[in-house]
Amino acid sequence: MHASPKYVWRWIRAHRNEGPLDRAIRIAVGIVLAPLGLFVLDGVGGAIGGLVVVGVGTLALITGATGFCLIYVPFGFSTVRDRRPAPSPGRRSYRDVRQDRRSAAGSSIG
Repeated sequence: MHASPKYVWRWIRAHRNEGPLDRAIRIAVGIVLAPLGLFVLDGVGGAIGGLVVVGVGTLALITGATGFCLIYVPFGFSTVRDRRPAPSPGRRSYRDVRQDRRSAAGSSIG
């Protein structure tokens, strides 16, 4: 069974594991390495070292553009921050309210 490109793209967007700084660094590295390998290290002429550097730069560009790194998956690693919004100033979070209820219940027992 072959997954359609549309499905694959949706899956990657739903499972992003690179944060904005990680993505920016990867894109910058890719922009530097790809031309470096092609022209300075003679990847155009077929030099193996240049082609390897081009490959690494291209991989960095792709992972930076998609926000998904396949190497992170087996390790459960992610640089994406938690997407829950921070509580507004003056408003108490659900966790704070629960903690207050627990401490109040514990003090009335004794």
